[in-house]
Amino acid sequence: ILILTVIAHIFVVTTISIWAVAVLWLLFVATMVTLGCVSCRNPGLVEQCDKEECSEEGWIWNDRVKSMRPPGAIYSLEGDVVVRKYDHFCPWTGTAIGEWNYWWFRVFVFNIHLLCYYAILMIVVLLILFRED
Repeated sequence: ILILTVIAHIFVVTTISIWAVAVLWLLFVATMVTLGCVSCRNPGLVEQCDKEECSEEGWIWNDRVKSMRPPGAIYSLEGDVVVRKYDHFCPWTGTAIGEWNYWWFRVFVFNIHLLCYYAILMIVVLLILFRED
């Protein structure tokens, strides 16, 4: 993503309006901010508790973490933790995606798409402009 952004920036700066560059960098910064929000936010980790402490209805014992887990929480093999409403482990963000960071993950994916499509659009526009010259 960074390489594509830099290549588009180099070509756009030389031939297209400064606004195109501003939009490109705005999308890049927004993508990096949402990446930070996904990576650094607690995904919904469930604290360890024994059978006496967590005797609420529906809680299940998990042998891997030696703790009870609430309904809807799933053990993440990659993170070795129990996460509420666990969706998946994302290798790109380096964290489990769960209840508390799922919204930020969706915004991150949306921003990534916008950034890539915009950078590709800028490169195509520049190739057309260079072809006309």
